[in-house]
Amino acid sequence: MGCLKNAHSEQSIVLRSHHIVGRHPDSSHTVMANATVSRCHCLLEWQADAWYIQDISANGTFINGKRVAKNIKHPLSLSDQIQFGDPSSEAWQVTNLTKPSAFFMALDGHNSDIEVGQYSCLIKDEQHDVIVSQTLSGQWLLEKEGHVEALMHQQRIELNGTSYLFIAPDELGATQTCSFNENADVCLDLTVSQNEEHVGLVANVNGHVFDLGDRTHHYLVLLLARKYLEDQSAQVAETEQGWVDKSLLIKDSGMEESHINTQFYRFRKKLLEAAKGLNLNVDIIERRRGEVRINCDQVTIQTVKVA
Repeated sequence: MGCLKNAHSEQSIVLRSHHIVGRHPDSSHTVMANATVSRCHCLLEWQADAWYIQDISANGTFINGKRVAKNIKHPLSLSDQIQFGDPSSEAWQVTNLTKPSAFFMALDGHNSDIEVGQYSCLIKDEQHDVIVSQTLSGQWLLEKEGHVEALMHQQRIELNGTSYLFIAPDELGATQTCSFNENADVCLDLTVSQNEEHVGLVANVNGHVFDLGDRTHHYLVLLLARKYLEDQSAQVAETEQGWVDKSLLIKDSGMEESHINTQFYRFRKKLLEAAKGLNLNVDIIERRRGEVRINCDQVTIQTVKVA
């Protein structure tokens, strides 16, 4: 994603694929209050796998102290210093030049925008962690307090007392559809050391094997897997198998809820990244109010000796 950072205030803005900087709030994505800035001052645009800037102003746009030619697209480079309307005005440094991705745009003009990764993002809210994730069909989801809802382009939400607008890349509009298998067969094979300090995990997704290695967040998956197998053995109804109360998970893991959310976020992200080439939905962590579980086709747990 393209990003600019104010060298003085350290405010960061994330660029849309077609991003206008100017003085007029109705026509600009980023508003500059300086009198030397035109109503529509310049355009920053993602084109042919690169970011370009085009000056369309009266007083000019300056890159590294030099005024750029008007109405001509100029390629941007990392660490470029951009000034709008006046070479003595506050500079904005180019800090990222990757392709456009989703983000939350701060509406107060002071707080920084919040970047969202390609597939998911964990945001620390004052009261509850907020998880933003994207299905392989392109639909964005917002998860808060165990409730999951569709997150739409230009939807307004409150985070840490600030209003934000969710901005999705142009190529991921709300009407986009993509054919993928909703019912991917996911089997987990966990290996755990006798002292339970090491938990390895191998995931089999529709016959494709992914070794996710030995990770700290696999311990939480182990706890959920044990409950899943316990309920399965007790012939609990499939819809109720594996649900674990959060308070019990906090007690058994010794982790705070925010840490648990972070660990699950990391697991979901790793599994999704591993299987992204298969065009399958592999998010097996499910939540409902106060509870969490894994929902997969098969789980095996094996205790091993660590040399």
